[in-house]
Amino acid sequence: MIKKILTLGILMGIFIHSSAIAQEAGNRNNPLYLNSYRLQPVLLQKGQYLVQLSANIPHFYKWYSPKTGKYERLTSYQVINEAYFSGMLTYGISNRLNIFMVIPVNDLHHYSPMGINKGIGLGDIKAGINWNLLVGHQDANNKYTAGITLGIPTGKHYNLKPGRLPTGTGSVSLRGNITGFHKSSNFNLLYSVYFTYLTNHNIYKTGNEGGGYLILQKPFNTTVGQFGIETSAYTYYKSATKKSGVIIPNTKNYGIDLGIGGWFNYQKNLSIRFNVPYSVYQNSSWLTKYQVMLEIDYLF
Repeated sequence: MIKKILTLGILMGIFIHSSAIAQEAGNRNNPLYLNSYRLQPVLLQKGQYLVQLSANIPHFYKWYSPKTGKYERLTSYQVINEAYFSGMLTYGISNRLNIFMVIPVNDLHHYSPMGINKGIGLGDIKAGINWNLLVGHQDANNKYTAGITLGIPTGKHYNLKPGRLPTGTGSVSLRGNITGFHKSSNFNLLYSVYFTYLTNHNIYKTGNEGGGYLILQKPFNTTVGQFGIETSAYTYYKSATKKSGVIIPNTKNYGIDLGIGGWFNYQKNLSIRFNVPYSVYQNSSWLTKYQVMLEIDYLF
């Protein structure tokens, strides 16, 4: 009996130790440092694929009333249901260069006494590259990447029927970003700035946008996977859209989102994560909305 207990104890010890080593190796080799905003401070290795499926569902407290020209709280007669789904595929051409593509699908439903407006379908497809800025620098605790993203106006934006909302901007977009990463003994810090330029289409000039992110992560390694929590801050400014040179009201957009979320990473392949950003400030309106961001990632 004692021999069986000792044998069982030794086997359990070997299993736990092996799991810990495998998990530690998975975390060491994991180049992702994933986050809900899909910032990529560390590139995939050559030949790796990363598939990301996400849903972003906002809930609105207030809306802009075209009658009063002010932000007002939603009433029981007003409903704004929006959901944004997307799939993203990233491929490591080399350890210094990654390419990616994002295919979005939008589902928009706005109900009010003034009528019903809907928009369902493909959004604007995006494709781009990310590359390592620290060529030849092997510091695992500090990383910097830069990226360029091209947006194609595949979303419905022309010949819309009454009651139909656009699912795309109608503009070609070009976005540039720089992303950094710092790892300490207990925390991961990610930060990024970006600027997006959008072209004219027909008589419209869509406003350009710029912004920045700051994300603090706390990972917890276990024998079954890595758990973690993260806090995020996101600020942005989008200039007004013009029609025939005249500013369209309520198209200028700016705000600050603060969020909290978490994730579970099974070894280095499968990740499940969520984040809930709150708009603490948006267009002179307090607590305009919060969002629920869900994502599943798989690394091949």
